[in-house]
Amino acid sequence: MQFLKGIVIILGILIVIGVGLLSYGLIKKTTDPNWKIFSSSNELKSEPAINAYPIINLNLPKDCKIINASPEGTKVFLTITGISTCNKVIVVDTLKGKIITTIKANP
Repeated sequence: MQFLKGIVIILGILIVIGVGLLSYGLIKKTTDPNWKIFSSSNELKSEPAINAYPIINLNLPKDCKIINASPEGTKVFLTITGISTCNKVIVVDTLKGKIITTIKANP
């Protein structure tokens, strides 16, 4: 009978500890939605974070002007005009801060 009482007491203690850990996890998750108990190995090997607003050099000649910027998802389409060599559309990836492609409108 003593053995059975010991098992019940140990299981009761484990239940209390489990409820406490569950409560702790819920409280941490509500204060920080990105909080995780265990981090996966993929997150540890991820690329370093880039700046929120990376600097992108378009290398435009002095007479070129940006007349339109059309955002679509993580891309921005920049319409460039001015002298004849400026007529083009530049597609920029805003997350990576890089020019994806340039579409020239020269004949």
